[in-house]
Order: sequence, then C-alpha cells, then structure tokens
Amino acid sequence: AMASQHKERHQSLADSIFNIEQERSFSHMILNYETEKAEKELSRKELLLSEKNRKLQLAVFVTGLIAVILIALYVLYVRKNHMYRQLVILYDTHRQRERQLLEQRDEKTDLVNTSQKNKALFDAVEKLMNDEHLYRSNSISIDMLVERLHSNRTYLSRMFTEQNTSFSEY
Repeated sequence: AMASQHKERHQSLADSIFNIEQERSFSHMILNYETEKAEKELSRKELLLSEKNRKLQLAVFVTGLIAVILIALYVLYVRKNHMYRQLVILYDTHRQRERQLLEQRDEKTDLVNTSQKNKALFDAVEKLMNDEHLYRSNSISIDMLVERLHSNRTYLSRMFTEQNTSFSEY
C-alpha cells in the first residue's frame, strides 16, 4: 500500500511536473507568439512611419521646388516689365527727338525755300530795274512791281526786309 501510495504520489508529482512543463512550454510559446506579433506590429508601424516621412520629405521638396520656380518666374516677370518700361521710355524719347529733328529740318527747309524765293524775287526786281530801267519811271510803286512780277505785296515786302532795305530806299 505504501508503494502504491508512493507510486500514486510519484505519478501525481510526475503529472504535476509534466503539467507545469506543459504550462511553461505553452506560456513560452504564447510569449514567443506575442513577442513576434508585437515585433511585426512595431516593424509595420516603423515601415508606415518611414513611408510617411518619405512622403513628407517629397512634399517639402516639391513645395520648395515650386516656390523656387514661382520666385524665378516673378523675378523674370518684374525684369521683363522693367525692360519693357525702359523700352517704351526710350521709344518715346526717340520719337520726340525725331519729331524735333523733323521740325528743325522743316523750319530750315522753309527758311531756305523762303530765302531762295526771296533771292529769286530780288533777282527779278533787279532784272526789271536794269533791263527796263523802271527806276526812272515816276509812276513806279510797289503795286506796279507786284503786278509786273505776278507776286503779292507781302512777299515783296518780306524780300526787301530780308535785303535790309525798303522799297523806297531801294
């Protein structure tokens, strides 16, 4: 009986040890499983975080690149407008100078033409006086010269003024 008790006790202890070993083994497996599961979750979260970081860096880079391009375009736009305004000012200055030169040329041409016409009129008066001896005539007048030269009083008076004389002094 004692042997049987001893055997039962031994069997009971062996079963308890086996059960404890089984529980320990099972707990160890569960711990390994939970650890592996936690490591996989951590790895997945690190991968997601890494992906988010990469996307954020890409977004920052693209935003920076767009900002640089926009600034460059703005600078080019401002320069173009500045150059355009300078070109308009230069063009206006050129046009104004051209108008002044044309006016001066026209004035000189008018003076030359007037001077040439006055010279021709004076030569015609000289010819009449010398060829036809009109200076001897008692009825000589500026109106008679106007009629003979087919001119008018204003042109004749201007011609005498340019010659620094008057009809009566001539």
